[in-house]
Amino acid sequence: METKNTTSKNNDKTTNKTETTSENTEIKKSDNEELLNAIYLTAKTSANSVEDVVTSAKNTIFQAAISAQHTKYEVIAKECHMLAKALNISLNDVDCIVKFKHWAIVKVGALIDCSTASFAKMLYTGISCQIADLVQKICKFKGADKDILLLAEKLSSLQEQNIHEIKKHLCTKD
Repeated sequence: METKNTTSKNNDKTTNKTETTSENTEIKKSDNEELLNAIYLTAKTSANSVEDVVTSAKNTIFQAAISAQHTKYEVIAKECHMLAKALNISLNDVDCIVKFKHWAIVKVGALIDCSTASFAKMLYTGISCQIADLVQKICKFKGADKDILLLAEKLSSLQEQNIHEIKKHLCTKD
């Protein structure tokens, strides 16, 4: 009789360990998916915003500087696709309303003030907010897949480099 109880208790422990492992796997997959989607959406939104500014800005030096940023954002977005495929994660596209909102902000801003400094300030503000959001997500999902965390750090570093580049244009007189 005691043998059956011990066996039953051991089976319960094994079942509980299996359930816990399964739950941890699901949580990690969820963390991976949420962080990778955050990286992807940040990269795509940034690329779209830069594209909107490039077409509106007149200063060719500024255009060249932010065009280089656009290319780097697209590379990160492609890396997100590769990781998503490898980890069987589906990526969400940037919502068309978000795209339109950012496009409208740039176009209305250009009507009010189409100076390079104004465009630089728009990008600086947006990127600063994105850096803060990304850093918080990295902290929240620090147990995520190491490749996803490395990509998040790569994007954060790129954003910081872009802030440094954009600062140069905040005082530009057109």
